[in-house]
Amino acid sequence: MVTVHRPNSQNTKVSPARREASPSVGESLTDLRAQIDRVRQWVAPLWPLSDFVAVNPWVGMTEHSFLDARHQLRRVRSCESLPSLEYLQRELQERSVSRQTLLAAWEHCRTEVPGFAEQLSREEFLVRATLRDSADADEPRDSDRRVWTFAELADQRFSTDYSALVVQEVSRHCAGHFDEGQATWAAPNQSAPLYEAWRKVAEVDRTLDWSGLAGTTLLVRRLPSDSLVALADMLRELRISPERQADYLAALAFSVNGWASFIRRSGDVVDAEPNDDFVALLAMRMAYDLAVVRNHPGLIDLVDTEHAAEESTPFSAGVLTRYALLNALESHEREDLLAKLVPGASSEESHGETDVPETGRLMAQLVFCIDVRSEVLARHLEAQSRHLRTFGFAGFFGLALEHQHLGGASSVAQCPVLLQPSFRVTDVVRDGDRDSNSAITQRNWLRRAGNKLAKAFQAGNTSCFTFVESLGLGYIIKLVTDSCSWTRPVREAGASLDSHKRDAVVVPQLPESGPHAISLERRIDLAEAMLRNLGLTRDFARVVVFCGHGSAVTNNPLKAGFDCGACGGHSGEPNARIAADLLEDGAVRAGLAERGIVIPSDTLFVAGLHVTTTDEVRLFPPRRAEHDHGRDLMRLNEHLAAASAATRQERSTRLQGQTERDLLRRCRDWSEVRPEWALAGNQAFIVGPREATSSVNLAGRVFLHSYDESRDPTGNVLELILTAPMVVANWINLQYYASTVDNVAFGSGDKAIHNVVGQIGILQGNGGDLATGLAWQSVHDGERLQHAPRRLSVIVHARRSRIQAVIEKHELVSQLAGNGWLTLVAIDQGRAYRWTAGAGWVLEREPERLNDSVTDSEVQLEAVQAEH
Repeated sequence: MVTVHRPNSQNTKVSPARREASPSVGESLTDLRAQIDRVRQWVAPLWPLSDFVAVNPWVGMTEHSFLDARHQLRRVRSCESLPSLEYLQRELQERSVSRQTLLAAWEHCRTEVPGFAEQLSREEFLVRATLRDSADADEPRDSDRRVWTFAELADQRFSTDYSALVVQEVSRHCAGHFDEGQATWAAPNQSAPLYEAWRKVAEVDRTLDWSGLAGTTLLVRRLPSDSLVALADMLRELRISPERQADYLAALAFSVNGWASFIRRSGDVVDAEPNDDFVALLAMRMAYDLAVVRNHPGLIDLVDTEHAAEESTPFSAGVLTRYALLNALESHEREDLLAKLVPGASSEESHGETDVPETGRLMAQLVFCIDVRSEVLARHLEAQSRHLRTFGFAGFFGLALEHQHLGGASSVAQCPVLLQPSFRVTDVVRDGDRDSNSAITQRNWLRRAGNKLAKAFQAGNTSCFTFVESLGLGYIIKLVTDSCSWTRPVREAGASLDSHKRDAVVVPQLPESGPHAISLERRIDLAEAMLRNLGLTRDFARVVVFCGHGSAVTNNPLKAGFDCGACGGHSGEPNARIAADLLEDGAVRAGLAERGIVIPSDTLFVAGLHVTTTDEVRLFPPRRAEHDHGRDLMRLNEHLAAASAATRQERSTRLQGQTERDLLRRCRDWSEVRPEWALAGNQAFIVGPREATSSVNLAGRVFLHSYDESRDPTGNVLELILTAPMVVANWINLQYYASTVDNVAFGSGDKAIHNVVGQIGILQGNGGDLATGLAWQSVHDGERLQHAPRRLSVIVHARRSRIQAVIEKHELVSQLAGNGWLTLVAIDQGRAYRWTAGAGWVLEREPERLNDSVTDSEVQLEAVQAEH
């Protein structure tokens, strides 16, 4: 851990350079590479727009505690990781958080944070929790900054605008280099490595020379051809000592965090050619910093000569107060949830029809994604009939596949970004021959070529005027009808390049021959793993539905963020179809029977799609043309329609009291900035049998993953859940948390001014850095937050010993649960236990022992309340 010195005041600025820097800086390129790798891990990966998924912005810092990571990051970047005191106090009041819960939070923080009690006594905490004008409760976003880029220092000292200018230049070069077809003219040297391509342009481009940084082109021309060597030389000239290299490099990386994140992800792609793009980005950014120093030599003499004395704790009382109040809110809401989940709570009787076989066999079982939006639909569906049962499962249904659309030039990964596809499926025409497949593929290719030609005509230097003059008026009708929502400017969720898909003519299919053929044994393995991980190995209903989900929105570059994260930011339709087809295969069923999973011959597997923007649920035609389930499917469709209507009615209350009709309009309106709330409001991840939650209204705030410990004798299923779906849920939760707490650093700002760049990301307006997180409209309705910033509560119905075995085996799970990135609770024999890094399992509710010696605190608190 880097030694931290606190500034004397919030205005103290510290140069990255040190006078005592060793002249041998950069001699060891191996050591420098290690420093760069360390910085690279601090940067969270960013996926391109086509695969945009939620990412924990602190993913590389989980080895540290939540507060330590906050403090380390704030040393090199202007950002915030805690909600404001005003927000926390308002939430405490509105949610009626008790004094006992506040004291329990203080006690928890006392054991978690070294020196907590010495810095913030229990009595002072109670006062600060209520006092509205505490002077140091909310520190400025840059109050802990200890390391700055030279461009930032120049802006502070000389009132220049170098930082924005430099970021604009870096962004311009990266946008051209990584463009994926948006630009009409490809950037020069795009096929060359990033550093080489940048140098060839920057050594003749005089934009910065003419903007106040004279000599920049000459500086670039004299840089070594190797980016790592160039970094070493520049570090030497800037006099950055070895012990401060990582901090300074981190400050550089975070000054262009969006591009650093995009490059970080591209370097992690399996089977991709190794590259030094991250080193290249740092070299580009440092060259511009060096240009600033050469134009303002005095900057290098800004040395921090008056460090504040080392403190026993780097956290102020105000920061600790906010952290404890966050813990109190999380604990309060978690206890409310646990009170409903602990076995023994009363359960409601399902309402609805009772027209089922006398055997009592379920009419249908439906497998939904663990997505929080599925909870609302599943709850309303089960309310329709006691003979409907739902399951929660990762929306790729355990099928890590690669999907190639009909006529598509490339395939997409339909699995969590933490995994790699293990097989490929391609679209075919249902019951079509090879000639029809070839004809449709050719037609799609011609259509794409035509679209590309039309785009070139529209954007050409001369033809663009001709296009507007001759054809522009033809767009008036479509412009008016789209604006009035009379026509739909967006395809249905899950629609492929071919319109036949909406009629279920084009379907994904497992290849049975050729280089990507899937053997029968492999298909049986896939089916068995899917059913066992789901916990569905007996008591099959007459109809089993695998229901993926996707969104239907228009004019939204971050659309993939509304789709299924478990499918890599795509619709879950292909996975649902393949899952149903696998289990409809007679040979696969026979193989499963030999392995102890006997599926009744009259069980029909069907694929479905939940369109989350409208809550429409569509069932696709089953693989078996001849089946005796017409009445079952008819009744199921009626129940789905009723559940969808009820879900829309419930969701409409969150959209500022809009009607169901308005909710349906939103997906067609190209000016709508809030087509749906997606996963806003997510709070908890529950792993357990559906019976534990079926009677509870979880308000679309909980990820539900089905799990029955009695069907998992080895504990392998639990291990899989805690190391994959739980981690993905944690990523989602912390992205929403971060985008809410500090949308400037971790979000993407105002959606109304988003501009797509290179078809890979978005910019705010016409320039600046690549945006990384969620738009403000995704978490705020214009009046108040729609996502309450809380860290994820993970509640697992299993024995503590089983859960602890996973914690001890997997370092990442241990870090997440032990360092404050989530709270892990076990429901074991009807009691709730919380995991702590120091004390192991502790009872979640222990208010009795906190009642002692609080009289003075209560008196002081009452006095403060009376005064204010």
